[in-house]
Amino acid sequence: MVETGNERSFKEQLRDRTAGWWKVSAIGLVCMMFLFPSYVLSNEEIPENVSFVIDKKAVAQFPHDKNSQMRVIEAQKSAYITVKNYTNKEVPGYILTDIKKRAASECPTNYCAQKYLVEKQARDCGYLMNYSCEDVPHRILKRMLKNAKVEFPNDFSTQRMAVEQKVEKYLSWDRVTQLEYYEKELDASLGEMEILLCSLQTRVETGTQRAKESEKTKATKDVSQKAIPTIAEVRKTEPPKAAVTDVDIQKQQVLRAEKEESIATATTRQYHVVKKGENLYRISLRYGLSLDRVCAMNGITPEHTIWPGQRILVSP
Repeated sequence: MVETGNERSFKEQLRDRTAGWWKVSAIGLVCMMFLFPSYVLSNEEIPENVSFVIDKKAVAQFPHDKNSQMRVIEAQKSAYITVKNYTNKEVPGYILTDIKKRAASECPTNYCAQKYLVEKQARDCGYLMNYSCEDVPHRILKRMLKNAKVEFPNDFSTQRMAVEQKVEKYLSWDRVTQLEYYEKELDASLGEMEILLCSLQTRVETGTQRAKESEKTKATKDVSQKAIPTIAEVRKTEPPKAAVTDVDIQKQQVLRAEKEESIATATTRQYHVVKKGENLYRISLRYGLSLDRVCAMNGITPEHTIWPGQRILVSP
């Protein structure tokens, strides 16, 4: 029997059908890999307890919809792997670790929300670290960033919003208001510098006073270590005509002790030399004393006029 051009054998038809099914299977596999890449390639990276929680939450959310369950499960697993392997070159490692911990504490079982928070916080953190504005002076911009960091710690998104609002408000001011703001900032900076200088000067004076006290203590010990003459020695050294009694020797010892005590008291007193522009109130703040205490030690009143070069007693 001769075959015509349109007729085909059973083997050829079977081969064509098999080839068609293979093509359909390959296309389906490729689609699965594109739709669920994290499940196909990285499912082994997910711990069993995390996978169990994700499955349980998907079943509770869609109890009768298998397709929705599968979509939720794959999205949550993909987000978990993304958060676990997330890196950002602009953000230091310790800050990125804190961001992940905070996202996990805020959304403990919602890994999609964790992914959103981690990516947004890291992006805003990198933005703030490299933030600059040509129309705002660097000193003022630095103060804005510092205030936002203190006001909203570990929340870089809110810090970014606060800084942008402050910059926008600053740029909207007129020239007079900006000059007033500059003056306030300058006064604040000068006040901080004055406090720092006073603190440094106090430290230097305290160190000098401690050194003097140590030298004085050492000298006092040397004097006290010297042998005090006994009654017999005094009697030997003195001429026989002048009879020295025990009472006289005791009086001499008391007078010597009082003299040493007065010398030690005089050396421990501390005076402040008045400089130009200083007043009694500022001097009292510098040494941690009240104004009334300083006036009482010097026998003056708060309205008393002082002049440069005058010595004010600040330590009794």
